[in-house]
Amino acid sequence: MYPGYVTHPRFASILTVSAAVGVAVLLTACGGDDAPGDTQEQEANAGAMIEARAKEDTPTGERLEGLYAESLHSGIEAATTGTAYIEIEGERLEFSGIECKITERDDGEALQFNVKGETTRGTTELSVLRGIGWGVGFDYEEELVQVTHLADSDGRDLDSVDISMAQNSGDEAGVKRWHRGNGPDPMFRIVGANVTATGRLSGHRGSENPQEGDFVLAANCGEA
Repeated sequence: MYPGYVTHPRFASILTVSAAVGVAVLLTACGGDDAPGDTQEQEANAGAMIEARAKEDTPTGERLEGLYAESLHSGIEAATTGTAYIEIEGERLEFSGIECKITERDDGEALQFNVKGETTRGTTELSVLRGIGWGVGFDYEEELVQVTHLADSDGRDLDSVDISMAQNSGDEAGVKRWHRGNGPDPMFRIVGANVTATGRLSGHRGSENPQEGDFVLAANCGEA
């Protein structure tokens, strides 16, 4: 499962998240080991259905049939090895020491990472997920960018954790639904170790000061 990701609940996580964001965490179980009828999974699923304010279905553009693309998004500066950054309305947050988990199965592929770092906004987590195929997700296709501010620039814990997201899911026919924010299809492009994404973040319900707006993101999953 992916604790730290506020999304549909059938992804498995190698990650941890502070209790402060527990109320926002709706994603449990990723592919394979947990039984479909598990009670906790059903409860998380019900919670996700209530929490997600899904927008109308949208048709696809240049939809990818797998995890990887032939090219990255144009105009986005590539990240250096083992690092990631996200620019939101021109403000750049940088992270180092990222550890990507790539899942490749006959019935699905996924890439995910969750990294915490000290940024100009204070202690911040950046969570990334792209999955496609029934073997790795709750829906056939899922994409997520989540920015979580945990402490201010002076190191003081925030009274209310601020979360902003761009999150979608899609079916095999290529119909995509945005649950938070919006962006192109695909939001992510992955070529080798390089990852780029672009779109628009919107605040999660209950966040007092989420960092919203247009964003570009880049990461490099290679080992530094």
